[in-house]
Amino acid sequence: MVQLQDAQIRQQYEIPPTAEVIYTDGACPSNGRIDRRAGIGVFFGLNDPRNISARLPGRQQTNQRAELFAVLKALETLYLSSNQSPTPSTSPRNVFILTDSQYVIDAITQWIPSWEVNNWRTKQNTQVVSLDLFQRAKEMLKTLEERGIHVGFRHVPGHQGVWGNEQADRLAVAGAWMDQVRDLEWDPVFDDDELDRLIEEWENV
Repeated sequence: MVQLQDAQIRQQYEIPPTAEVIYTDGACPSNGRIDRRAGIGVFFGLNDPRNISARLPGRQQTNQRAELFAVLKALETLYLSSNQSPTPSTSPRNVFILTDSQYVIDAITQWIPSWEVNNWRTKQNTQVVSLDLFQRAKEMLKTLEERGIHVGFRHVPGHQGVWGNEQADRLAVAGAWMDQVRDLEWDPVFDDDELDRLIEEWENV
């Protein structure tokens, strides 16, 4: 299979050469089983210290939730790295997150506004799945935008030779086999005590 490299990806998906590209992926090798386990992968580049391979926190070990959580960790890493810069840039910064989950992209870019209006319920009047993560995504994107970091999304096919996606997938699969964790590392700017309480209630059901 021919591997699609950075220059080809930028041309194919209309990504400017000056924009930063991040690949995210979720994996749940045992999806559908009672003992399923999921992992997340975030790929910034070869040997980049920001790359993430981790187990999906919490009891809801699903592929869909892992895909979304990977995007959130990418957003959080962007925020933390901008916070650590000794001389914050005043110029806008363009970042594109590439994921093979069309659902996550559509939800973040299109559906969240309507969900909010409907008290976070779908058109079928059911509660939005992974409500906690979508609410965090909304707040993260807003915070980054205020800092001049503009985040766009692109859908890439999974397991089709997109090199960065393959790297994110490897990180996610490796993360799925790590020990179970509970995420306690959200930056305080993203904390929501009431939301955390609800998450804990859901996980202890």
